[in-house]
Amino acid sequence: MTTWQRSKPSSTLAANSSPAMQTFFRLTASIALLSLSLFLSAGTPPSASEEATARARFRTATAFSYLPGRSGDLFFLPRKFSFITFDTGDYSHDGFSHMQKGNKQERIKHGGSSHGSIWEYDTHIPLLLYGPGFIYAGKTVDTPTTQQDIVPTQAHLIGAVPPEDSFHGKVLSAALKPVKTKPKAILTLVFDQGGWQYYRAHPQAHPNIDRLMKAGTLYTQTQIRHLDTETSVGHIAIGTGAYPYQHGIVSNSFFLASLGKRSSLLGPDRSPIFINSPSLSDTWDLQTGNKALILSYAYADRASFGMAGHGALYAGGDKDLALYYNSQTGLPKTHESYFSLPEYLKSHSIQPYLNTQVDSKGQWLEHKVDNFEHINNTPAQAKYDADLFIKMIENEPVGQDEIADLLYLTLKSSDACGHAFGMETVECGQVFAEQDRQAQRVIEAFEKKVGKDQGVVILTADHGGAPLVELSGGHRISANPLKAALNQALDKLDNGIPLVQDLTASQIYLEENELRRNGKSFEDVRKFLLNYRLGGEPVFIDVLTRSEVVREQLKQGLY
Repeated sequence: MTTWQRSKPSSTLAANSSPAMQTFFRLTASIALLSLSLFLSAGTPPSASEEATARARFRTATAFSYLPGRSGDLFFLPRKFSFITFDTGDYSHDGFSHMQKGNKQERIKHGGSSHGSIWEYDTHIPLLLYGPGFIYAGKTVDTPTTQQDIVPTQAHLIGAVPPEDSFHGKVLSAALKPVKTKPKAILTLVFDQGGWQYYRAHPQAHPNIDRLMKAGTLYTQTQIRHLDTETSVGHIAIGTGAYPYQHGIVSNSFFLASLGKRSSLLGPDRSPIFINSPSLSDTWDLQTGNKALILSYAYADRASFGMAGHGALYAGGDKDLALYYNSQTGLPKTHESYFSLPEYLKSHSIQPYLNTQVDSKGQWLEHKVDNFEHINNTPAQAKYDADLFIKMIENEPVGQDEIADLLYLTLKSSDACGHAFGMETVECGQVFAEQDRQAQRVIEAFEKKVGKDQGVVILTADHGGAPLVELSGGHRISANPLKAALNQALDKLDNGIPLVQDLTASQIYLEENELRRNGKSFEDVRKFLLNYRLGGEPVFIDVLTRSEVVREQLKQGLY
């Protein structure tokens, strides 16, 4: 039994406990107060000071996120609890979920949820370091931290030269014991969309993570400082220690004028070709002559490659084990030019997990789940993902020499469920509880292979997520109607060239020549957005033009 699995002592013992136990109780109270404060803020309109803080953070985030040729021409900040949606504008699985009301469950109708902004629910995430041989136990730190601090800390622990673009981050020294030895391996565990908003929504669903938090050092004030707050951008921050203005991935997908269409970070052939910054795995491979093991898995390729980096695409690198899940076949997959897929995983099918998740009607909690993609939304995906990763730990020589290995795992069903059902629902409570159980299994396998005092675990999230607008009073801002409204209002030329080319969660891409031909400017677009209303309410509270963002970059000293 590991330290973090020990049962929670009764609070009645606190008065007569040892100093170590008193630290334990203080940590428990700190986590409880954090969860309570987050819960009390959910669904309430922003105060004037909260809105001012959001505007300031928005301006800083745009500076750290703007890259010419990849970013949009304007950045916008939706009002609290509102977010952009794409395609149909409905992200739900089948239009309903269950909410726990006392001892009863009630159905609610909704259109799903999303993320992408700089509001607290999208950006306030856990950052935990655990490892009895290297990390202080029972400690909380309220110093502001970011995802970009993870890579410098990992590099310091293993004695690596940090990758060149990780200079914004700092070593999280308050967590580190003054020891001369190095960990044999570091496991970075990401709960996708697993910001503090998930923990407050389901306080009983994560007992194993709670114990882990009390057995390590928890940074309670970790904030994402970039836009868009999405899977690609967050995972690349975790892997490289860089910001979008450096690594070049400004959103899950972004408009490329040279292609005349959207592209993801993986490019046309689903490779990491568009990631401009090296990851720690890339540089550690070179520093160790490719002797370090790099293992990375997430069911989304953008998450797995985002953490692992470039593999053999990086000059001098080799084919690391970076895998993702193929929702067409229900099997793991990789880009075989740059990464490796072990033989022992090629038949690791999700079909048995699907079979055991659904009832005789092919349903889970009254939802039809009958294909290899919809299973992403359920606890079965977390079981599959953990089993696959445990096979990797057991079959590879992790921690078996003096060169530290880097392991990355994302449990992503929390994100799929959050989009499809809403993170505060019964459905997502079950998913989060399963991820909690599977995280325990993975860490146990890791400690068994590496040695309890020989490894380090880092737990965090790539981003958070918004509550369902049916509960928060916010708005789903459908991208297609918004684009159409902008083009209708500002583009009066019947030449077949749309003035507005694309939208992301916080950015708008324009055809500048068409803008000029219409005698319009960025300022006209800004005014339109600030006056745009849904249900009679304005939905954007700030809009920055490209030139304003560049001035903010100069102010921040980013160039």
